[in-house]
Amino acid sequence: MNEVIIYLNPRFGAPRHTLALIQNANIEATIVAIQDGEVIIDMEGERA
Repeated sequence: MNEVIIYLNPRFGAPRHTLALIQNANIEATIVAIQDGEVIIDMEGERA
């Protein structure tokens, strides 16, 4: 499992919007934790 911590920038809004950005980059990710403004995701797949 490759964990990546995404630091949420308040100007980008909710984590849901951050996930949309990830999906638009052709990366499949599963959230494994949300804590203290950070989203930790399990990365799967590759960039197109």
